[in-house]
Amino acid sequence: MSTTASANGLLGGFEESAGKRATWSERWIGGRVYWLCQLAGWGTLVATWTVISFDFGVVHVKAMIIRHLGFGLAGVMASHLLRIGIWIVRERFHTWWSRGLGVAVALAGASAAMLGMGAVVAWLVPPFNNPGTYLMRFIQVATFLMPWVGFYFALTNLRNAQREQFARVRLDAALKEAEVRALKAQLNPHFLFNCLNSLRALVPIEQTRPREAITLLADLLRAALTVNERVAITLREEMETVGTYLALERIRFEDRLRVTCEITPEAREREVPPFLVQMLVENAVKHGIAVREAGGVVEISAEVRGELLHVRVSNPGRIAVSTDSTGLGLTNVRTRLRHLFGPEAGVTLTQAGDDQVVAKAVIPGRLMAARA
Repeated sequence: MSTTASANGLLGGFEESAGKRATWSERWIGGRVYWLCQLAGWGTLVATWTVISFDFGVVHVKAMIIRHLGFGLAGVMASHLLRIGIWIVRERFHTWWSRGLGVAVALAGASAAMLGMGAVVAWLVPPFNNPGTYLMRFIQVATFLMPWVGFYFALTNLRNAQREQFARVRLDAALKEAEVRALKAQLNPHFLFNCLNSLRALVPIEQTRPREAITLLADLLRAALTVNERVAITLREEMETVGTYLALERIRFEDRLRVTCEITPEAREREVPPFLVQMLVENAVKHGIAVREAGGVVEISAEVRGELLHVRVSNPGRIAVSTDSTGLGLTNVRTRLRHLFGPEAGVTLTQAGDDQVVAKAVIPGRLMAARA
């Protein structure tokens, strides 16, 4: 009973509820419920030791109680360190082997801390400062800690499964709402294509640039309509759309717009939301190229590190305080990424230097949303 209660406290101390991220104090210090469960669990163990010791007719009662309280305190501190270590592992490592190694290191560190604190208690409280008694108590505390860790992982997985299910429900609701909005704002694609073809026909054949611009615009529209029903596409498909967009912008900016692109073969086959990279590139052109008479270079790169796809788009300039449209667009992208790929996904916009703005997108390899 006490082990289960302590495990619940351990979980409730820093795990996030669905839609709510734990605060700094909840992660590193823990909440009231966490510490109540800690005291209840280890207090029950100390009380059990004490009762058993009385049954065996212990003589040095005061020393025995101090020693048991000391070992209980060592268990509290060791389990708290283990909790922090597991949280750091979950935040920093994303592959199964790195997480397993991290948990093993955290467990070893907690055991070493418990061993050291227990040794201090054992040797400072005579007449129990003999190696045999100390080793026995250490084994008992460690034995209590092992099922605690097992309960912790079981409850953590249960909470994560519930949170993931809740995220799927929210995503499904968001997608349905988006479909309704799209239907309300939808224009007849045949009508639009016919209009573009009519405009292109009005442009004299020798005017190649306007005709090319209309063709590229039609290609962008076709790409938008093609991926309209898809939750995610490969980065390779996304970069085809980005290439069409950049070709259209080069007609406008000519030599002012220069682009470099470095994408690894593995990254090209990873999935991203449609128009994610296009939006980042569009912001780079709008705020880094269009406002400069000399233009500049837009750098696009993508690579896979561990289980995560890292996409980077940089442009010259500085982050303006009043970029409301950019802020709203990035907020929408972050929300969309979290719904599709979970809490590990995200987008950041940073000032990398005096004259460089960098947008980064991090996308896990597993899509949370159902494809059906």
